[in-house]
Amino acid sequence: MEDNGLIENMDGLFEFINDAIFETVILHLYDKVKDPYHRQFVGNFLLTISDIYIYEFSKFKFIDTSTIKSENMKLLKDLRKNSMKYSFASNSDHFNKKATDMGLSYNNLNINDCVIYYDNNKKYMDSNFRMWPYYKENIESKKFFYDLINNCDLWMKGLLKNNEFDFYTGIMEGLEALENVLVPELNKHNIKVVSYSVSRLFDRNKFEDMQKGFILNYYGFIKSILYFEKIFLNQNISITTGNVKFESKKFFCKLKSICIKNIYDYFKEDKSVLWNNFQKIIDSEIPSDFWRLSGLCRRNIHYKDFVKISDEDFEIIEKYQKIYFDKFIDMVDSNLNFRVTLLDKVSIFYAKRKSYDNIKK
Repeated sequence: MEDNGLIENMDGLFEFINDAIFETVILHLYDKVKDPYHRQFVGNFLLTISDIYIYEFSKFKFIDTSTIKSENMKLLKDLRKNSMKYSFASNSDHFNKKATDMGLSYNNLNINDCVIYYDNNKKYMDSNFRMWPYYKENIESKKFFYDLINNCDLWMKGLLKNNEFDFYTGIMEGLEALENVLVPELNKHNIKVVSYSVSRLFDRNKFEDMQKGFILNYYGFIKSILYFEKIFLNQNISITTGNVKFESKKFFCKLKSICIKNIYDYFKEDKSVLWNNFQKIIDSEIPSDFWRLSGLCRRNIHYKDFVKISDEDFEIIEKYQKIYFDKFIDMVDSNLNFRVTLLDKVSIFYAKRKSYDNIKK
């Protein structure tokens, strides 16, 4: 097999294949979603994780970035910064530019200035604030984004075929079997949308401005990860072929570890009562060694520097990630003022009739 800069140990290659497999499964689920708003929610998640992966793949020559147009390369860099780097405190330039463009206001209850995605339990899932700049791009750029989320599928199949791995057929058969199980499960967990006021969403005055910025721009990514983990039946779905095993828990654990690090980076200077209370609960329920293990899991997004994690340590990561996110989601959701009224439903019904065809396209 040709050394492409990635593989000094085969575990790094298998980690890449593992991530590509389960992104491919979600991509194929995306292709089978009929409702345009549910499809948009799935697409937002795919676009975010694809951007994370394309950055790592490109470092090891899995893709030739010289073939990407300069304007599209800029979109990629902006998308990564939007998802992973920018500060979205309400006094930041990045936040203000986005908020001004959308006409967003914390002080006007009478204006529905955002679209909120919510689940069957009427819980907040995401908002259009997070991906707003990318809805506005021209048709060519939108095609580029679709091609981007399709790339993991193409890379994985090309890599396996070109190197004649003997488990290629087994993986393809496993993917088909997974989709047959997961498509009905996805349709049970529909995502709906409603036009809503940001001022109303935060009307309980429980959040500082920097926390509001985080919720609008990043919380939806966290909710999306947990949503798909639930779609995967909250169990470790795996494909075993030969003596190689690919597991969904590795895929989701890594994404959640990325989020834990980003939450820490965002809130490490936060002195609010809300955050301090959350931190006290976490410190009392999560052992200190978890943070080291979670950091190792996150580090494995860098495939060349892959660190093998034992099954016992993965059990620790899974156990305490669940506690962490249960507490974090409860903290945020219980302090949001999100309630869908009859008037909201009527409003979105007429909005859907006008925009359905455009979104479907």
